[in-house]
Amino acid sequence: MKKILCLLSACFLMLLMACGVSSTPGSDGQTGQDTSADKPDKAAQAAFAASSPTNDTDIGLKNIKIDTAQAELTDQQKLILRYFDNDYLDVPSYEFLQRYPKVYAGTNIHLDGEVAKIISEDGERYEIVLWLVQSFTEYFANKYPLDQADYYMWNFPEEYDPYREQTQGAYITVTGDLGDTWFVEGDHIELFGRYVEMSSAQIDGTSYTMPHIEANSVYFWTEYQYCDSERFDVKTITKVAEAVFGNDVEVREAVYQEDMMGYQSGGFYDKPFYIAEPENQSNAKFNSYRLYTKRGMIEDTKTGTDLWLLGNDPNLERYLEFSADFEHYFLFTLDHALEKLTLEYYDKDFSKIWKREFEGTTAAHYDYTKNNIYLSADNSLYIIDLSTGEDTFQPAFIGEKQEIRKMTDGILSVGFTKSDAIMKTDLEGNILWTASVVGDINAVDGVQFVDGRIILQLELFDGVHFIVVNSDSGEVIQDAVSISS
Repeated sequence: MKKILCLLSACFLMLLMACGVSSTPGSDGQTGQDTSADKPDKAAQAAFAASSPTNDTDIGLKNIKIDTAQAELTDQQKLILRYFDNDYLDVPSYEFLQRYPKVYAGTNIHLDGEVAKIISEDGERYEIVLWLVQSFTEYFANKYPLDQADYYMWNFPEEYDPYREQTQGAYITVTGDLGDTWFVEGDHIELFGRYVEMSSAQIDGTSYTMPHIEANSVYFWTEYQYCDSERFDVKTITKVAEAVFGNDVEVREAVYQEDMMGYQSGGFYDKPFYIAEPENQSNAKFNSYRLYTKRGMIEDTKTGTDLWLLGNDPNLERYLEFSADFEHYFLFTLDHALEKLTLEYYDKDFSKIWKREFEGTTAAHYDYTKNNIYLSADNSLYIIDLSTGEDTFQPAFIGEKQEIRKMTDGILSVGFTKSDAIMKTDLEGNILWTASVVGDINAVDGVQFVDGRIILQLELFDGVHFIVVNSDSGEVIQDAVSISS
């Protein structure tokens, strides 16, 4: 699900880089459990402190996780980072986990499952076996009452037993820190976590070798849902709004035929949100914002790219994000009618520090560190010093792109056509390498950096591909696709 302006996803905060899975208990106010890391690595802290706009070795904010932090975070900063953390690879089927462990190893993934067995729950940690299930399968027609199930599922209740038989070995082990809510066999949960390794476990006297996931967040399904869980409840949304706008902010439910129309799939059910309206209305660009509950995103209510939203301008996209110091904000505004991108930098009092405009822009994508914004617009790469708003390096032509990520040693971008689809440049825009894929790219659904590998989840003409690329050389190590269906 890519918008023309891919401005949100990860966001706003810290300064991180390394990789790990150690975690401590936390809470997001949901019917689930969250875990996050303790202390940042001292070497990572030193590297972070030494980086600068012209020697920027920080990883971009879109690829940051709490368990990879380079700086110690306050509880409020952890909450904000958790809210905007949208970078998890999907699991199209159990086959992918079984067949391609080297693709998923060390990555952050997102999946659904039913608790098949409780191995241990000791009050602090848990270990469970999860039966992986897919959305919109025969599973849901029997798991939930017909008045809650999707209409499509009503037609296939007799296929549940064959489905269960076909997927009876689709097990994974999950470990994590235990919160206030314990697991019960039969629970349907949505999981966000890090793939650790393949491991073995006994289930009903049979030994299985299965993937092992360390959970970051778990959400319990209490009724049938059309798609992903609502990860954030009103308590969490309110805390995020207060972090952005201060304590004097009203958070309210979206009102039908005032803020939106269309509860059905494809509308509010798919992308629910709350409205945040700060008491300080001195700046017209900070009047009213949507805070989404399934995916971390703060969007001006004037933004109208979804036609079911009301009170908006269909030509306007405007998003708000934190800077890495948590004391400033970015406003990204794309005006499709004028074909103009406006980038603005504000302090917490909503006073503008600097502003940049880019004419002739119909699409833009970005990442950023504490030092620079890395912006792809009108076929060029702009690297902009956050402190001044000026170019750190001269803009460089890189062609049309649909994703950009800041790496520790360069900039990764992904285009649309199969030839030279993946590109890595240095900070001055010099091409270090390119890599091609087997077909044109419809969408980039995930990018992760793990142990010298770049893992990309791409939607190509023939379905989902997981492309693994050597970060140093650009060699395509693996193209993982389903070969059993």
